[in-house]
Amino acid sequence: MMVFTLLTMGIFGGMIALVVYELVQEMQGSKHKLMDRYHE
Repeated sequence: MMVFTLLTMGIFGGMIALVVYELVQEMQGSKHKLMDRYHE
């Protein structure tokens, strides 16, 4: 039972990490787009 709980938490944590990573990448991308607009 303990192993199953750890496995579930690991998968859940990994999913959260992926979502956070995607959000950070998107935020950085939008910043770069804004910078490109200013340069033009």
